[in-house]
Amino acid sequence: MEKVEILSKIFGLFSVDEGAIVHFDQGIPGLEKVTDYAMVSIEEYDPIIWMISTNGVYHFPLVKTSTIDFNDFDSESRQFFKPMLDKTLKTSPEYVSYVILKLDQSVKQVSLRAPIVIDPEKRLGKQLVFDKTGNE
Repeated sequence: MEKVEILSKIFGLFSVDEGAIVHFDQGIPGLEKVTDYAMVSIEEYDPIIWMISTNGVYHFPLVKTSTIDFNDFDSESRQFFKPMLDKTLKTSPEYVSYVILKLDQSVKQVSLRAPIVIDPEKRLGKQLVFDKTGNE
């Protein structure tokens, strides 16, 4: 498998296997033109996975939703968004879902309002944006 080099604003120059690149057909909300991201594991940040744009500009710290305790989701997520995500994952069980962390002094609760879902086989991703009415 070929290597892809990324010059990251945060982590400097590094290379990843081409298989670590996930394509987002429509980008993600607010970054629609940025469609390719590397999924990078950095030991000192474990269990955080970094989703880094291949141009090295955008960095999103992610955690798999399956590893998060249900009580660590905010109340809105427990009541509205978790059932919607579960429904999506039930129809596409091959997908892996992540939540984007806001890295401030401490992460006490996380929101499922806009999870990232990835098909690891096809290396395709999408950010879902839920509202309380049950729509995406």
